[in-house]
Amino acid sequence: MTQAAHRSAIAKQADARVRVEPLGETLIVRPGEPLMRAAARQGLRWPTICKGSGLCGACYVRVVEADEALEPPSKRESATLKLVPPHMRGPEVRLACQLVPRGTMSVERVGVVRRED
Repeated sequence: MTQAAHRSAIAKQADARVRVEPLGETLIVRPGEPLMRAAARQGLRWPTICKGSGLCGACYVRVVEADEALEPPSKRESATLKLVPPHMRGPEVRLACQLVPRGTMSVERVGVVRRED
């Protein structure tokens, strides 16, 4: 798929809605936008060390429910997920900086807070 075709396909997608627990906030995520970027755009601070480059694993999130299938993790994300604490690993764990939500979903991540600017 060419870049133009990819951009066109993304433009036709609807915004995703992601409920972040235990914070209790619902985020609107633009098509093609990673979860952590959407959170920052809407005033939330997500735990991270590498600022979204997919290298540290600190932004891990547990996908509790999703009404649409997610793209599988990339090779980079899969490698970084091995850095997540062993008790938090599993097929439902993803990196918020790499996860591009679709549809409606619910995630859990302690430590996500509203920024106080």
